[in-house]
Amino acid sequence: MFDNKKLALILATLVVLLVFVRWIKSDKDVRNFSAELFVLDTTQVHAIKLYPKAEDQEEILFTRNAGHWTVSNDGISSHIPADRVQSLLRSVQDIRPERLAARSEDKWAQYQVNDSLGTRLILEDASGNELVDLMIGKFSYRQSAPQANMMGGRGGISGYTYVRNYDDEATFVTEGFLTMTFDRDFNSFRDKTLLRSEPDDIRRIAFQTPDAGAYTLTRSEAKWMIGDQAADSTAVAQYLNQLRNISGTSIDGDFQASGQPDYQVTIAGDNMEDIKVGAYVKEEEFRLQSSLNPSVIIESDSAGVFSRIFKGPNNFIKAEKE
Repeated sequence: MFDNKKLALILATLVVLLVFVRWIKSDKDVRNFSAELFVLDTTQVHAIKLYPKAEDQEEILFTRNAGHWTVSNDGISSHIPADRVQSLLRSVQDIRPERLAARSEDKWAQYQVNDSLGTRLILEDASGNELVDLMIGKFSYRQSAPQANMMGGRGGISGYTYVRNYDDEATFVTEGFLTMTFDRDFNSFRDKTLLRSEPDDIRRIAFQTPDAGAYTLTRSEAKWMIGDQAADSTAVAQYLNQLRNISGTSIDGDFQASGQPDYQVTIAGDNMEDIKVGAYVKEEEFRLQSSLNPSVIIESDSAGVFSRIFKGPNNFIKAEKE
């Protein structure tokens, strides 16, 4: 018969053993993956190969040449601003494994890090050497813990994504919405700029429309004229301010611009090349093409970017008081 002291000693020993085994297992899990999946110097990246699920894993290629980036797919190439590429690279550089999700291949489909369900991302240097080869899988939301404050605090929403190195079976969880960043179609990466200008440089804006015909805004010193009539300075200033930066939201990849556009505006001035934007009528909508970005055709309805660029002459004539 065991007395109470011996039973207590045995129980305590079992508890210590249980804690020790769990610690060993936990420590093994922690030591079996690095704090980093890869080490990346973004200045060495000269090509990005992306195989998103949104494009049925067809390649989207980003290439750098003399500091300028181009994005290509299926024979179509388009300019992409360098700052947008740098934002993508920062997203990759910030990837850190938060925890191990699975060790083996049998969980790949569940976490969408296999070839058919995931998005593969390859970064290469100027010699074509791979710097990163990553599979980006599904993402999920989670409720953040509320922060204590005088009002009690409220938890926020954060996200995490499943990832793995392509040549490794292990799947990890990393913070952030990488899937939303990289699992996108080709057009979503293309530059959609229509107009970019400095109002002080503009001296002349010529319009050609089927409704009002041809008319021109011209500036002589500080005064704007429409034809031989003084223009409304406030209306002109508002319009010029809009021309600082106008971009579309949707690209029509099938539309082929041919012949003279139905609408056209030509913007000329100092310290700038002439900018021409043409608009073609397509059913009850418009397709816009800019000389700044001719490889892209922007979709617009009558209330979209079309209405910001093409104005009737009455828009610039000051209404007379009754």
